Amino acid sequence: MNEIIFASTNEHKLKEVAVILEPKGFKVLPGKANVIEIQSEDPVEVCEDKARKAFEQIGGPLLVDDAGLFVPRLKGFPGTMTSQVADTIGIDGFMKLCDDNEPAQFSSVVCYYDGDRMITSVGKVDGFLKKDLVKCAGRFSDIFYVENENMILSDMSMQGMPTHRQRALIGLLDKL
Repeated sequence: MNEIIFASTNEHKLKEVAVILEPKGFKVLPGKANVIEIQSEDPVEVCEDKARKAFEQIGGPLLVDDAGLFVPRLKGFPGTMTSQVADTIGIDGFMKLCDDNEPAQFSSVVCYYDGDRMITSVGKVDGFLKKDLVKCAGRFSDIFYVENENMILSDMSMQGMPTHRQRALIGLLDKL
């Protein structure tokens, strides 16, 4: 089994990655990298820069991801700034900018980097934001209702359905 480091210590993300990669012969190991992300509206640029910086610290083949919530009416905001928005104005503050049932998209970029090859894949899930879920929400995925699935994004992987991150990983496997 090939070992691959996923540059994250987030247990939820590690499980999501392992569900896709381990059946394909990859043992997923957690890796910690203290990376300062560039400020860019392009999620691929952010992820590829993160992969290069993480590789400098970890020194072996690795995966990184960068995910965000993109609201078309707000010109893609918060996009690559989703974590910063959650940490500053929070979900409740952000939802003051949105309508109920606001169309949105969750996107994840996954990058594999081994020092020579950079392989990138993007996965997306379309849906809308539900204001009535804000009170019980701990993260944006708790208020993101997935189109055609009748569930919120945070429940998708528990139901065995591919999330935005898992869709990106499936695409990445085709390129490895």
